This record gives sequence, C-alpha cells and structure tokens, in this order.
Amino acid sequence: MARLNVDLARRVFFVRESKGKSRWVPFGADLARELRKFGATVDELPDGLRITPPADIGQRRDITIETYNDHRMAMSLALPGLVLPGITILNPACTAKTYPRFFDDLKRLVDES
Repeated sequence: MARLNVDLARRVFFVRESKGKSRWVPFGADLARELRKFGATVDELPDGLRITPPADIGQRRDITIETYNDHRMAMSLALPGLVLPGITILNPACTAKTYPRFFDDLKRLVDES
C-alpha cells in the first residue's frame, strides 16, 4: 500500500511506500517511468517518489501506459484518461487479479456522469 501526500502550494505530490521497500522498488521505478510520459518531473527517493506535474498537463495527448502486468499501474494511470484524450493502457486485463470489472465499472461511471 502506498500513501499520497500533496503540497498544493508547490504543486508537489509525494507517493511513499508504507509497507516496506521490497515491493516498492520495482513498482516505484515503473511508476516513475510512466508518469514521465505525462511530462511530470519525478524524483525517485529511497522510499517513494516526489512528483511535480507539468504545467502543460492538459496539452498531453496519445500516451501509452505499460502496466508491467501490475493491476495498481493499470488502475491508477487509467484515471488521467478521464480528462486527457488518447490514453492507452496496455494489458488492462491485469486488473483481473483484484478488480476484474474495473474498466467496465469505470466506463459505467463515466457514462452515468
């Protein structure tokens, strides 16, 4: 489980692993790689990430997200696709591990809003 801290004044987000470093290391590096595709500045820390979103986030288009067969990656990085056009999640079926209907439910929520 990771926790998110936000410093709105500086527009900086901190994602920190709360259970231990062993599971964080590969996920943190992969998440940093994918967030950089959005133009974020990502500093990799020993226990988490410091993320500064780009000023032009609304201008980003056609980003392909690799999930690394990790349901956390697919589900968390699907959310920017709600406001940014052209986000493609590779291997969305990896969410079957914890939430098989995630993308169906996400689509339903969008359709109902």
